[in-house]
Amino acid sequence: MGRQRLGKLPTHRYLPDIVRYLVTGGTPTAHLVDQITEVGRDALERALKDPVFMETL
Repeated sequence: MGRQRLGKLPTHRYLPDIVRYLVTGGTPTAHLVDQITEVGRDALERALKDPVFMETL
């Protein structure tokens, strides 16, 4: 129980930038929000194509 193999986790080109901004601080908030929003949209688009996610939803 709890030992499922996830395979390769999805990545996004903005995630390294987002993490860097969060660690170093000093980033304009609007730019960070735009990047996080795009990551969320991409993740949702991938999830909507996943039949297991749709069945669960």
